[in-house]
Formats: sequence, C-alpha cells, structure tokens
Amino acid sequence: MLRYLAAVLMLVLSLPASAQSRQELAREYFKKAALLMRQNNFLAAVEVLDSVVILDPKLVQAYSSRATANKMMGRYDRALVDYTRAIELEPEYADGYFNRGQVYDLLRDYQQAINDFSRGIALDANNPDAYNQRGVFYLKFGNEEAAMADFTKALELDPELASAYLNRGNARFAMDDYRAAAEDYTSAINLDRSLAQAYYQRGLAYDMLGEMSKARDDMMTASAMGLAEARQWLGRHEPKPPQSPEKKKTSAKKARR
Repeated sequence: MLRYLAAVLMLVLSLPASAQSRQELAREYFKKAALLMRQNNFLAAVEVLDSVVILDPKLVQAYSSRATANKMMGRYDRALVDYTRAIELEPEYADGYFNRGQVYDLLRDYQQAINDFSRGIALDANNPDAYNQRGVFYLKFGNEEAAMADFTKALELDPELASAYLNRGNARFAMDDYRAAAEDYTSAINLDRSLAQAYYQRGLAYDMLGEMSKARDDMMTASAMGLAEARQWLGRHEPKPPQSPEKKKTSAKKARR
C-alpha cells in the first residue's frame, strides 16, 4: 500500500501544473473506481479513490464513493470521515446526510442517525425512502408516534412503498394496535409477496388477536420462505398428536411410580 501511494504521489508531481489536467485525470480514475464498485471490488475501488482525492481534493463524489466502499467492508469509522468531508465540501448534499445517517445506524447511534436524516429531509422533503428510514430510527429509539408520522408521510409520497407499510405495521404493533398492524402487513404483502417478515409479523398480530388459524397460516408461509423465527413459533404452537391408548397407559404407570 505504501509503495502504491508513493507511486500516486510521484504521478501527481510529474503532472503539469495545470489544475485542469489533474481534475481530468481524477475523473478518469473515478470512472475506474465506479466500475470496481459495480463489480463489488470495494478494496480495489478504495485504492483507486485514494488517488482520486489526491488529484482532486474537492471532488465530493470521490469522498462519498470511498465512504460507501468502506461502509460495505465494515469500516464504519472511515466511512463517517469521508461522508463528513463530502458534507463539508457541499453543505446542501442531502444524500450525504442520508448516507452518513445509515452509518450511524450501523454503529447503533440512533440519535445521530435521526439528526442526519432530519437534516437531509430539510434539504429534500420529497424523498419517501428518507422518511421511511428515519421512521425506522425513531422506532428503534422507542418513539412510536414519530415513527408512525414518518411512515405515513413516506406512503403519501409513494403509496407503493411496501417496506413503509411493513414498518408502520411494526409501529402499530408496538402500540398494541394489532388489528391496524395486521392491515398494514396485508398491504405490504399485496405489494410484495416476497416479504417473509410481513407474513411473520402479521402472524404475530393474529396471535395477539386470538385468531390462531390465520396466525398459523402466516407462520407456515414465513417458515417455507426460510424465516427461522416462524419455524420456532410453529414449534411452540403446533398441536401435539394424540397419544395412543398404550402410550397413555404407560404414561399413567410411570406417573404412579
């Protein structure tokens, strides 16, 4: 890595003094990094982007892309530094706040995540995904009413956002409104039948409502889709087969002993 950086520095020093020349080369390198990102080769992308920011220290997209690559590799501290730098260079960069908020979420700093998403929403108030994600943060923070407001706003902006119905259902479930939660889970399923979590959560809502046949059907669907929690629920709630008369006699004898 040190030899690589030294080679980049030598390249920079060998370039003409024209800032335009360096910026043009930076954009060529940036295209290579973007290709590596699409190929999920994040480590190589970071190395290329290291040279990009040396060539053009004010290229916002380079810091943002390097932050994304580091986030994908679990390097959250480095991602925070680069998203922050991108925001410093472009204070009205709404996506920068949204992206940094996601990193704070991964670090379980939900208050900072909410702060960043709120700043991003102030800059771009028509992004349904932003409201949906901020609502998730509010829900993790235990503020169900604020979460409900954000999920509802997300659905006003995009009535076909299945994850927002799922999330609003979770908020209503947390508020013990199981019937309304089940209705939201149904809306999510109608929009996206691959949402195993929606079947599972609706099953839990039906369980709380005492509608065990519906709960069992949903848990069987979620289990078939590979959701371990649904299999565990079925294991706890499936009726046991009746014992044969011989087994009952044996059990009675053991009890008497």
